[in-house]
Amino acid sequence: MALMSDANARPLRIVVFDDNAADVHLLAEALAENRMAFDLDVFDDGEQVHKYLASQKPQADLFVIDLNLPKLTGDEILFHIRQDKSLSHIPALVLTSSDSVRDRERVMQLGATAFLRKPCTLDEYFGIGKVIKNLILREPPASAGGRSGEASETP
Repeated sequence: MALMSDANARPLRIVVFDDNAADVHLLAEALAENRMAFDLDVFDDGEQVHKYLASQKPQADLFVIDLNLPKLTGDEILFHIRQDKSLSHIPALVLTSSDSVRDRERVMQLGATAFLRKPCTLDEYFGIGKVIKNLILREPPASAGGRSGEASETP
């Protein structure tokens, strides 16, 4: 795990599938607030995602997936990642505006490592950085911003 204070460590490579630039910016701020060195590859359109995953095997430490993307859903992205043996071991955090229990259960069955509802406040967003640290370190995730029941993990 690369922390900003560790000059020799490589930054985390995080592939983000989200079409909301403000949410991507807040995610980057949350990672920085948690002293994580990172590189983000951001894809905001399902067609771009499909081409990206089909044309190369991304070197990633984490996938962050929104469920609602144009032209390809987050479910479809997650399914594709979990079916590809070279990608299936990479943690996948579903970070979405959905608060649906059905959505949570569905993505966990598809192989999501964790499911979080997008926070409403900046402090809650900063909590996402802690969840990501836990996912990368393979520790049980904590809820973002102290909101219980928000993070789920597959066994």
